[in-house]
Amino acid sequence: LSLYTAAMEQVAKKHGLTFIDLFTPSKALYAKIKEPFTTSGFIPNEKGYQKLAAWLAATRNDLQAPAIELAPVIGDVITTLAEEPEALFARMSGSGATCFALCGSDLEAQALADRVGQMRPDWWVQPCRLGGPWG
Repeated sequence: LSLYTAAMEQVAKKHGLTFIDLFTPSKALYAKIKEPFTTSGFIPNEKGYQKLAAWLAATRNDLQAPAIELAPVIGDVITTLAEEPEALFARMSGSGATCFALCGSDLEAQALADRVGQMRPDWWVQPCRLGGPWG
């Protein structure tokens, strides 16, 4: 992955794009830990999701506030997700096409999706997994 990361950085520079290297800090973090953050080297386990949620909490989506201003339901979705016990973190993705919550396990994600789907049948709700197929 080091070679791939370096190649992607070169392509980004060539095209005048910003490159964000997540591989190098991840590699440094993995060197320090005593227990893995993944179940298979790629799909996060509960501790991995907790670490990811903590990292995301220190970041922001600059498009979220203007998107909520234009479509207040986005704020409703984020608030609804964030208030549920399974949600480690909730945010709008990209420019607002979807909102998501990170949960610590597939069971928690399914429980959250089922409950939100019942609470808000007018919303499209789907559990998913980072790094692999669902179920």
